[in-house]
Amino acid sequence: MAKILFIAPTGDGLNVVQDALRKFMPDLQGINIIGAWSEVLDRAAVEMPDTILIALSLGDIDGLEVCRKLKGDETAKSIPVILVASPRDSEELLAKGLEAGADVILKRPFEGAVIAGQVRAMLRLKASSDILKREKQSLAVEVENKTQALREQTENLAKRLKELDCFYAISELRER
Repeated sequence: MAKILFIAPTGDGLNVVQDALRKFMPDLQGINIIGAWSEVLDRAAVEMPDTILIALSLGDIDGLEVCRKLKGDETAKSIPVILVASPRDSEELLAKGLEAGADVILKRPFEGAVIAGQVRAMLRLKASSDILKREKQSLAVEVENKTQALREQTENLAKRLKELDCFYAISELRER
């Protein structure tokens, strides 16, 4: 089951997004809401959500800065981010959102099915990313194991080579 983290001040399209996700995605494990940006990195690290939605305007700090902080954090950078923009946000601001690391920007007003579809797309992206991460870790372990086996074989071959050198030296002495 998917976990969603939504960072938005109260009233900033919060109910619209919540209602849309609950209606079109009833299988969501949880939609956790944070009103204060200062909690974001800690909550993201603890909860490890599958997708994060951020309101572009967060009052004391903008959603771009929160997005940058998330994408700069080692534990949170692989979590897909959807920026939720208001109708008054400029195209330039939306472009800055993508530059800040947002994976998608949705501009209100939007249909509930659209935001649910974008969240589903981000969930697929996160699932693929998680699979790749696990495969990378598995391959790293396999490479380390094979490297260790090669080191052991190399050491054994070096010992045998020394033994052969000794036998060769002994046989040369006998021939003289």
